[in-house]
Amino acid sequence: MEFRIKYYKDSSGKSPVEEFLLELKRSNTPLAGQVLKGLKK
Repeated sequence: MEFRIKYYKDSSGKSPVEEFLLELKRSNTPLAGQVLKGLKK
């Protein structure tokens, strides 16, 4: 199943959730994969 994530942006235009996921992907790719699998459920 295909899905899109629409990230929350605060008043300054930053997206803390997107920043967290990108940092997680850089630092721990297997864990990031598990997080994304969890979002698909």
